[in-house]
Amino acid sequence: MSISSDTYSEDKAYKGIIFDTYYFEDKTTEEVDALAEYIKTHDVKVGIVTMLNKPDYTKWLKKAPLPIEHVVGGGDIKEGRFKFCKKPDPKPIRTGVAWLDMERTEVLSVCTKEIDREASVGAGVDVITNPSPLMLIPLLSKEAKKETMPVNLKVPAPLTGVFGAVCGDILGSKYEVKRTQDFNFEMLPKGSKVTD
Repeated sequence: MSISSDTYSEDKAYKGIIFDTYYFEDKTTEEVDALAEYIKTHDVKVGIVTMLNKPDYTKWLKKAPLPIEHVVGGGDIKEGRFKFCKKPDPKPIRTGVAWLDMERTEVLSVCTKEIDREASVGAGVDVITNPSPLMLIPLLSKEAKKETMPVNLKVPAPLTGVFGAVCGDILGSKYEVKRTQDFNFEMLPKGSKVTD
């Protein structure tokens, strides 16, 4: 089934964006640099779905202008993604969204090929076909990047659930396999480590 039109919305502010590697082949350096700067400033997450083999996309990533967080694909998924009948497979797109840790409605898929557009729509992700980098900027998240606050351990403060979970993970790491009922166990025996 052919997709007749894109599904992106100008009213959204997408927080994540997925590209294929072919998108950057014909774009000007100045426009891509402007997009990269906007993405970094506004905390937009970026993923790549590619059919390139690992040596090829690794070489490409070294020259990639964007802060790419995840790569999905490579030659290892060629048969699974396209099969022999060139049927679009939405799984790589779904995987890309999951790895960006976002909802499908928060992510925009930028496609250069019809088969990627169909796979994106099949994955429930909005798509836009080969726009200029400057056209993408108004569609992306306008939330300013949050500055991380330094933690002052000298100031008394309630422990957060996350901090407590990390401590529990380390303190219990030596007892995951060999459990103990002794509540006077050694707190940080040799070999204690983060496990999750």
